[in-house]
Amino acid sequence: MPCIQITTAKPITAAQEQAVKAELGKAIELLPRKSEKWLMCVFRSDASVWFRGEQADAALVEVDVFGTLEKEPCDALTVAIMKIMEAELSIAPDKLYIKYAATPFWGWNGKNF
Repeated sequence: MPCIQITTAKPITAAQEQAVKAELGKAIELLPRKSEKWLMCVFRSDASVWFRGEQADAALVEVDVFGTLEKEPCDALTVAIMKIMEAELSIAPDKLYIKYAATPFWGWNGKNF
């Protein structure tokens, strides 16, 4: 049950959203036991983003998962996400933060896992 949230100052078209979502669906499989089947993607575009003291076409990508995370798969996913963001949204890796969070509880359909 991963969720990837993207907040960026840049506008995102419907076509870009579809492309990013599709690529993230493949990339999420770099994390053990994660797949597009349970992936939720949330897009927030045209946000007011300040980076290094000034407004910038920067982005924050938050990767939340149920369970635990290991460094090596997260390293691989970071590389993949940075490539996706640069190719699809023209956001340079030096204007992008990626935040990882794991939780032992994840609610869905009236219960917690």
